[in-house]
Amino acid sequence: MNFQFSEDDLEQVALEWFEELGYTIKNGREISETGITPERESDKDVVLDNRLESALRRINPDLHNNAIQQAIREISIERSPQLLENNRTFHEMITNGIEVEHYDEDGETINDLVYVFDFSNTE
Repeated sequence: MNFQFSEDDLEQVALEWFEELGYTIKNGREISETGITPERESDKDVVLDNRLESALRRINPDLHNNAIQQAIREISIERSPQLLENNRTFHEMITNGIEVEHYDEDGETINDLVYVFDFSNTE
């Protein structure tokens, strides 16, 4: 017995799983710069900044805006030309959080940890 799967077949199954978990699924064409509900300026934009910011604020409600913005920058930076190294760095961020240093209104340095996932509340 020989099974042939395309990338699209795999993607559709994964999307169904995410939908069953309660995630909202959007077609890439819908959110492209020319789509019905654009969420990116270019197809080269991998990170959907508004969605990421909204999620980080929901997961880290007590953190200052500067901490959230720095975490978004950290996630968006490609640190290495090596894909494997970038994947390791991103894995570290999503499992352990992102260490950020920012300043409060008085100019005092604050060190915070911004979590990408709320592992204690998976709902």
